Amino acid sequence: YDDVFPWPVAADGAGHSLEMVDAAGDPQSPLNWQASAVLKGTPGAANSPAAPAPPVVIAEILAKSAGAFAFEGAVADFIELTNTSGAPVSLAGWTLTVGSSQVAFGQTLAPGETLTVPCQDRPLPAPGLARRLDPAGGTVVLADATGRVRDGLRHGPQATDVSLSRLGGVWRFTAPTPGAASGPALVTAAPSALRINEWLANPERGGDDWIEL
Repeated sequence: YDDVFPWPVAADGAGHSLEMVDAAGDPQSPLNWQASAVLKGTPGAANSPAAPAPPVVIAEILAKSAGAFAFEGAVADFIELTNTSGAPVSLAGWTLTVGSSQVAFGQTLAPGETLTVPCQDRPLPAPGLARRLDPAGGTVVLADATGRVRDGLRHGPQATDVSLSRLGGVWRFTAPTPGAASGPALVTAAPSALRINEWLANPERGGDDWIEL
């Protein structure tokens, strides 16, 4: 854990504990932790209720584009936001952070409207992000005008020209659909059906280590 954004800063010396949001979620992701709602935390009791679902969420990312998406004639990655609420949402002061790069917004999203953020390794007009996404893995964080983290994603290695999309609250691999509804999933089996079954970590001299799925 850490004591800087996007980790909950209220848990750093202000008397609040650090609580896990989803026990089945990623324990290494700052997005799966929150500061306790009460001072000194809740030892021996249930954690504080999770924050309400944000009106605007990260709906899709393409982190290894080889031509599936382009911006101003050049290959680009993208991040897509969607207003899932039934009312307009002003993004004035909201930010999207990827590593050390950040973009600020000023527009208003109508109900159901999407916003596609192109990502290229050059200065881009708003709301573009001046860096490609890391295909080996990274973290995308959406924060509101108060600096509060409203949504985020910690992803692993990505396949070429395949998006990671939120379908029914679950992240799935899909064909890229910038500016349109995501889906269907390219892999329909539940991720929970995949297990590490066996591995060898100390083979005989000259042998290979291996992992069996």
